[in-house]
Amino acid sequence: MDLDSKRSFHINQQDFYEETLGMDSAFGRNFLCDFVPYPLPPIGKVDSGILTLTGLQTSSSSRISLPESFSWPVKTCNLKRCMLETRVPLEGTDAELVLLNFHLEAYDSGEGKIAQSKMLAEKLEEEYAARTFFLCSG
Repeated sequence: MDLDSKRSFHINQQDFYEETLGMDSAFGRNFLCDFVPYPLPPIGKVDSGILTLTGLQTSSSSRISLPESFSWPVKTCNLKRCMLETRVPLEGTDAELVLLNFHLEAYDSGEGKIAQSKMLAEKLEEEYAARTFFLCSG
């Protein structure tokens, strides 16, 4: 979801969808770069991330950083992969619905995908052990 990016004509898409759909949202930034030089023509400025929209009342939302697999200078123009965790209390119970929205690595040689998948699996095991309900989107 772009907040202020050349590729989407600097339209704040989070605001647009919140207003259009009448929903609340949680946002986790994963890409902030003043100028992305590739591909040609250059992408230019990018300010974007992952967005969870819901009509449910949430209790909390947090961005969880995922391991990076690129080094400088490539990492300066790459996404900072993350999971966006949003918690929804289930009325009349002590239980929660945990929404996990994530964007795992797609372009490395494999080490980032493995580390990020392992971290996601650990998070799912943790939530399962806590007996929460969860939905994942990636």
